[in-house]
Amino acid sequence: TEAEKYFLEAIQLRKSVLGERHSDYAGALNQLAELYRKQSVYAKAEPLYLEAIAIRKAAAGESDPDYATCLNNLALLYTAMSRYEKAEPLFVAAIRTLKNQRTTYRHLYFAALGNLAELYRLTGLFTKAEPLYQEAIALCKNVTGENHPDYALSLNNLALLYQSMGRFDQAEPLYIRAAGIMKDVSGDD
Repeated sequence: TEAEKYFLEAIQLRKSVLGERHSDYAGALNQLAELYRKQSVYAKAEPLYLEAIAIRKAAAGESDPDYATCLNNLALLYTAMSRYEKAEPLFVAAIRTLKNQRTTYRHLYFAALGNLAELYRLTGLFTKAEPLYQEAIALCKNVTGENHPDYALSLNNLALLYQSMGRFDQAEPLYIRAAGIMKDVSGDD
């Protein structure tokens, strides 16, 4: 694809100018891996994520938010591949790192919480998922406000959990609120 071509060029440029151990090179690898993940080209994405994680860890350590982002992204890949046992510890590690970061990274933290909650929903661990979704909603509300697509998505995700649990009376108002926010944001009448 055209995007892949540009990512590969950016990777080569960073490699030749900055070297293979530079965090910007790792960032470019992570971006290409994200493209492959979103295109469901998982076999190409995994080794790129693993290399990016190794570089980030060596360059900045496990407390680096970019390292945590790479962990989260690899966990998303494993979730998409139904390799849940590999995804869970990566989400947990990313959350642990992002929990104590500056407010600049709060959006990454609530996203990682929501991602782990989704993994638990997918695997039927509803009682583990619910408090994570609730925490993600509270953080998202604090970071973005109530009239933001991310907040609507967080509400929708909790509603989906309640629907999965057969708790339709709790799911419905969340679905309605999320749809209302999206309608307001998009400007559709």
